[in-house]
Amino acid sequence: MSDVMNRRGLTIKGLLELEPLEGARLVAGYTNVNQVISRVNIVGSPDVLNFVRPQEFMMTTGYPFRDHVEELVDLLPQLKEKNVAGVGIKVQRFIDEIPQSFIEKANELHFPVVEILPTAVFSDIVRVAMEEVFYQESEHLMTLYNRVQECTKQMAAGKEIRDVIYHLEELMGNPVVVYDFDRTIIAPLFEDVLEEFELRKTVQALETKAGSGIRGIKIRDETFSCIAIPLTSETTLSHTAFIACIETNYELTEVDCLTIEKMSTMLNMELANIAARKQIEKRYMNQFLKDVLLGEVTSDVDMEIRTQSLDLDFERKWYQVFIMDVKDKGALKEEFTYMVSTLSKAIKGQLYGTVLLGEFTFLLIDHTKKSLERSFGLIQKEVDRFTSYKNMQESYTLCVGDHVHDIKNIQESYHKAVKVNTIRQQYTTDKKVIHYQDLHLYRLLYLIPEGTEVIQYTEEILGVLERASKKSVNYIETLEAYFQANRNIRVTAETLYTHYNTVVYRMEKISSLLNVDIDDPEVSLELQVALKLRKMNQSQMKKVKPLAQRKYS
Repeated sequence: MSDVMNRRGLTIKGLLELEPLEGARLVAGYTNVNQVISRVNIVGSPDVLNFVRPQEFMMTTGYPFRDHVEELVDLLPQLKEKNVAGVGIKVQRFIDEIPQSFIEKANELHFPVVEILPTAVFSDIVRVAMEEVFYQESEHLMTLYNRVQECTKQMAAGKEIRDVIYHLEELMGNPVVVYDFDRTIIAPLFEDVLEEFELRKTVQALETKAGSGIRGIKIRDETFSCIAIPLTSETTLSHTAFIACIETNYELTEVDCLTIEKMSTMLNMELANIAARKQIEKRYMNQFLKDVLLGEVTSDVDMEIRTQSLDLDFERKWYQVFIMDVKDKGALKEEFTYMVSTLSKAIKGQLYGTVLLGEFTFLLIDHTKKSLERSFGLIQKEVDRFTSYKNMQESYTLCVGDHVHDIKNIQESYHKAVKVNTIRQQYTTDKKVIHYQDLHLYRLLYLIPEGTEVIQYTEEILGVLERASKKSVNYIETLEAYFQANRNIRVTAETLYTHYNTVVYRMEKISSLLNVDIDDPEVSLELQVALKLRKMNQSQMKKVKPLAQRKYS
């Protein structure tokens, strides 16, 4: 497509190609040769500024200035300020030649000046130029109409939004990006070129520019012009949904901007309908997931009917349930749908998420046990990336249930994940991913029923340390650090930020208070069990705190 046809309206360059202007030449303002002309006017009065309009090409014989040519130079800044497209001066009639001072000033202002031959007929120039303007504008309007019609037909035919956007990219010759109401990114061309983090960064930049006209955006150290239009004016969303076009291949034209504007209106309605359908499907899906996880799907027939109605493929697969526990549940709740969508894109298997009994619960499905494990590994990496991006990286734990191969056993995987989440909260660990087998001794201690006997047991063994502890010295903390460091005094000192000799003294004091040899295997085992029981019964320990604080003679 030529520069003339690639812009809405006639340009200075295109004007010079018209037959009535044969022999005319551009003598100044070369950098603005593609300045758009929306109309052509002939000015014969000294009051030029009262008759000119923006994007207008002004023609004159120079008659008003024949005796005061220098006034032409003073007029240039005012014409520039009024956004006049350029000026054409017919020479060898009233002005022999265009003054050099006028040309120099025009070049300084990047203002196009055309020297017109005395044989040219102004009326012919106006007629032909305006015909060209109308023709090109009608061409662009037809282009806009055809683009909108094409996309409307595809939507009416039930095409996916991604397919519609891909077709729009083909029509426009530039990448198009849609950031919808669910924070889903649709960018067919960019998805093949950019890494996922680059695409997210680009969307983030486009979001800040939505609704502000043509702006610059940086992608891989290159700056491109772009136009981003919000899809809705509602403020209920926590983000700005938009459609954007980026000038990577062809120059953005006004018809491109109008296309994006028209598409924003169409997409707003279409996405609103899709969102309403998704909301209904989401409610049914959430209820189905909860029933599957809790084992409340009553029969094979019920399972078949519900999976078919939701278009789910659950048959002959491997399944695994995991719970994501975070400190700030409110922050994740706002991002949960987006997070599930993001994690799903990272794997080949299926991933579903729901909030069950206040916990963020996921069901992972894949064809084989090996592919299931591979998918979970990818999810771990994606969770790290997502939580890092959302500043939640240090506050989450994935509590993982067993792999199961029967759809009826999904509830067993869920119950195991719940058990892991419950038990792991009873002790300190820096692991981000915990399977049931990682709980070790806590699996057995968890089975011991809560009661006064457990409290009395920990009191009998550790009570003397509780009573002897002061603000500056915590013997329980020292003993726990000692065992966690595999009974290494130096590592214990580093963990407690305490001097080596201080830890040696404390351990001797603990042995003295307990009247035992801590290095004895049986004693060491009993102390560690008591410490773990104490952690698992914090609330019960609080009840006996007055007893622990009593003074003994």
